[in-house]
Amino acid sequence: MKRPHQSFFALEIVTIGDLNRIKIGVNSYPLGPAVSTVFDILTRPGPDLSAKERGEIKKVAHVVLERLKTVLTLDWRKRVDARARVRLAIEDILDEGLPRVYTPELYQGECKALFEHVYKSYLGSGVSVYAPAA
Repeated sequence: MKRPHQSFFALEIVTIGDLNRIKIGVNSYPLGPAVSTVFDILTRPGPDLSAKERGEIKKVAHVVLERLKTVLTLDWRKRVDARARVRLAIEDILDEGLPRVYTPELYQGECKALFEHVYKSYLGSGVSVYAPAA
């Protein structure tokens, strides 16, 4: 007979092991820490989402990070035009990619929260809190 704590730990191990995997259709893709963080920002707090809509947001998270690679420059946080480019890139991607269940107010909040995260976490030119230490 299993004791309650044995079942709890077995369940926790399975859950933790699956945290870095996501399902999109029939394919399974790993979520890295940067994509996972963007996904969390876009879904918490957020509207109730279907599995399809969650998949769309995961794709948007990947697109945002890929686009940031092209717009983040050295010292981007110090220049007004560079910050505006980053903010507009985020707004454009979210406007185009977020499911329509996001209200305009929620969309604006997500844009602001994501920009704040990028501002704190990305120094530019490939340097971020997610980059491996040299």
